[in-house]
Amino acid sequence: MPFGLILAGGGLTGLAWECGVVIGLHEAGVNLRDSDIVLGTSAGSIVGSLLLSGPDPSSLKGYIAGEQSPLRMSGQPMTKGSAMANLQVLTRWSPIQFMDPTAAAAIAEIAARSLTMTEEAWLGMFADIIGPLDWSPKLRIVSIDAGTGERRLWSVDDAVDLLPVVASSCAVPGIFPAVTIGASSYVDGGLWSPTSADLLPEDIDSVLVISPLGGDDWAGRFSDRATARELDDLEDRGVRTELLRPERPIPPLSAFDESQRVAFFEKGLVDGRAAAAKVGALARS
Repeated sequence: MPFGLILAGGGLTGLAWECGVVIGLHEAGVNLRDSDIVLGTSAGSIVGSLLLSGPDPSSLKGYIAGEQSPLRMSGQPMTKGSAMANLQVLTRWSPIQFMDPTAAAAIAEIAARSLTMTEEAWLGMFADIIGPLDWSPKLRIVSIDAGTGERRLWSVDDAVDLLPVVASSCAVPGIFPAVTIGASSYVDGGLWSPTSADLLPEDIDSVLVISPLGGDDWAGRFSDRATARELDDLEDRGVRTELLRPERPIPPLSAFDESQRVAFFEKGLVDGRAAAAKVGALARS
C-alpha cells in the first residue's frame, strides 16, 4: 500500500532533530528512503533531499553533528537592520488562526523590506549541501509565491534545479530573502503550515509525519493548529497517520538556536529508535 513521509519545517534545531529521527529509524531497520512519496516543507525539504538523493540515510549525520557542519551558519540569519520589518511581520502574522493567500502575500510584501542577506548569498549557503544532488521522482517540496500568496508544490516535473526550490522553501519571511524562480519570487512554505500535509497525494494510504515544532507561544500554537487540522483531514480521508514529535516540541521562535543543534540531533536518534516498531508496522500496513 502506498506509504508517504512528511518532513516538516523546524529551523536549524528541528532539522537536526529530524535528521536524528531518520538515522535512528534506519539503525533500527526502518529505511524511510523506501517511502513512495516524501513531502518536505522548509527544513523538511533539506532532510527530504538528502534522504532521497544522498549516499544513504546514515550520511545525514555529517550535515548536523560535525564541528564543520555546512549547516552551522544557518543558525545566524538575523541582521540588525531587519528589526522593524521583522516586528511588522510578526505583528501581521501572530493574530492569524489559519493562513490564507491574502495574508501570506501581505506578510511576504512586508518581509521584502527586511535587510536580510542577499539572495545570492542565501543560495550560496545551499551550494555544498544541495548543489550536488539531483531531484528524486519521489520528492515534493512546498514554497509560497510571494506575489499571490498561493502555495506551490514542486517536483522533478517542473524542470527546475533542486537548489533554488529548497532555498525558497526555507526562506523564512523577514529573516531570509525570497528566492526568484522563473518570473516569481517564493518564500518559506512553513509560513502556511509546518507540515503541508493537506498536499499529500490522494493515492497515499498511510503516512508518517515527522514534525518538531509546537509550543505555548503564538507561533507554536499556530503550528499546532495547522498540523492538527491537516492530520484530521487526512484521517477523514481514510489515511492512516502517525505523528512523531519531540517530547518537548521546539518553539518556532527558538528554532535557530545553534547551540542546541547537536543536542536535538541526539534526541532525534533516541526518538527514531524508540518509534521504529510502530513506524515499521505503519509502512508495511
